[in-house]
Amino acid sequence: FCGWWFGPKVGGEQVWAFHPSRTVTTPPTSGWKVPYDGPVDATFLIAADRKTASEERKQKQQAEAKKHAEETRAAGFIRMALVKLKSAKPDDFASIEEEVQAAMKKELDACGKEKAKVQLECDNQLKQAKERVEKLKESQVKAEPLLKEFEGIVAAAEAAVEALSKKGGDAKLKELTGKVQAGTDLVKENGSVMASDSSFPKMLQRLNVCKSALKKGETQGKLDAAAAKLASYDANKDGVLDRAEIKKYAKSEFKLDMPDKTVDEIISALAPGGKGVQKESFLRLKMQIGIARERAIDAERRKQREQREKEVEELKVQLRAKVEVIAKQVAEAEATCTEVKETMSTLKNKPGETPQKCTDLIPKLDEVEAKSKATREAMASTRKALADLKEGVAKDVIGWLNSEVKPLYGKLKNVDRQLGQNGHFCKRLRINADKRLKSELEKIQKEALAVIRAQQKAKDLSGDAVFEAMSSTKDGEKVVEESGFVSFFEKCEATEKPSADDLRRLFAFWDENGDGVLSQERTGELVRHFMKVMKKTVLTDGVGIKDSQSVRTLEPGEVVELLGQPVSEGEVEVMRVKAR
Repeated sequence: FCGWWFGPKVGGEQVWAFHPSRTVTTPPTSGWKVPYDGPVDATFLIAADRKTASEERKQKQQAEAKKHAEETRAAGFIRMALVKLKSAKPDDFASIEEEVQAAMKKELDACGKEKAKVQLECDNQLKQAKERVEKLKESQVKAEPLLKEFEGIVAAAEAAVEALSKKGGDAKLKELTGKVQAGTDLVKENGSVMASDSSFPKMLQRLNVCKSALKKGETQGKLDAAAAKLASYDANKDGVLDRAEIKKYAKSEFKLDMPDKTVDEIISALAPGGKGVQKESFLRLKMQIGIARERAIDAERRKQREQREKEVEELKVQLRAKVEVIAKQVAEAEATCTEVKETMSTLKNKPGETPQKCTDLIPKLDEVEAKSKATREAMASTRKALADLKEGVAKDVIGWLNSEVKPLYGKLKNVDRQLGQNGHFCKRLRINADKRLKSELEKIQKEALAVIRAQQKAKDLSGDAVFEAMSSTKDGEKVVEESGFVSFFEKCEATEKPSADDLRRLFAFWDENGDGVLSQERTGELVRHFMKVMKKTVLTDGVGIKDSQSVRTLEPGEVVELLGQPVSEGEVEVMRVKAR
């Protein structure tokens, strides 16, 4: 039964044609079987009436829009009635509920798709309104005695206000204060309960009027007390305070000694042409005396400030002198640092330039390091002086002092940085110089030992003989001194030998104890000659091979010390040397 069917009505049993297509979404235009179980009828064709379809679609949309508008109107009408529930009170809740029910009965069915939603809203809001009204009824029951009590307090407070305005006096003011306080306390404790009644705001407003009257009465009481205080200094009871009475009042009440000029100015301002201040101007007199007191206090403060400013200026002069002394120390450190920097620049080798001799370089490095060390110590002392300078300085001076010494700290920081760079470069130069010095001394030592051995060979000298040639007697002991050491080399027959300066450096290098002499033992250690056995050979007790006895065989790798110069054996014509 799958496919398209053509008949007089949808779902009817009578059909006219059939199309087996299962994929198309609109009625096929051709390929229909007529009748439904017969062959395809090529003459049966279907065409869409687009104009009629468009009009039908438009009418359908208009109908849906009209229906939606009606549903919206009906739902809005019911919701307007529901809004009144939010402000419902026990006395009008029943009428509002009837109005909501009538609206629901009239318009609910017209809500269409919104019907269920509107029904739920109505049920919820009715439920909430009923609960709120019940709570209001309970509150009104509780509020009734409280409101009655509050009404009595407010009425009593109003009566106290009227009595205070007629008679005045502290008793009436005290009575009003008690009533207002009682009403305030009652509102503070039970205001939320009493607020459920519509009469509460009016009673609260009446209480606020009483509070204003109380405040006014308290102010008037203070003014009256002040006037009475002033009147008590009217010794002759003439209703006027003269100069002496005003000065006494100011002295007793304000601890102020008023000069006659100030008193005359006050009298002239308050009572022109009179001898004193009238009773009706007593309060204005109090204000004038207060102003005079503030002026006196201001004058004292000004005096103290000027005195402090003078002290600060003197202190700044002293501190500035100390800062100048420290500034000179910083300048000296900068000058030394500059001098060190210039010296370091002379130690740098330019490209292609022959490196300086270690003997010249090392003393300069020693000088640079000594100056750098002295500069660091001076800077540490300067920093301590700056810290001590701030010790105990008042807060109103420390800011100025910081601005004065801030440039010095900046200069010290620059010197620190420069010394660090110089120290790093100096360290590298010293390491290189030490390496070169060691290499040079090893070369001089090698050349000197070659000269000694050549001289030993030429003159057939033993190690002891070399010592004898170099040594002299000092303090009854045979030692080698620098002069004898250099003289020995000058007498040697070798054509290539170290210079006198190099020999002196070598002598100082060999003089490990720094005594200025070489002992016989030390000299022997230096001139001893060792050789390594390269292949097996026989060690004998004499020079001649035939006449001597074999001692043992020397193995390759053994080391022997030569005790003389190689000589020819004679018979075999080989060179032999005395060794151990």
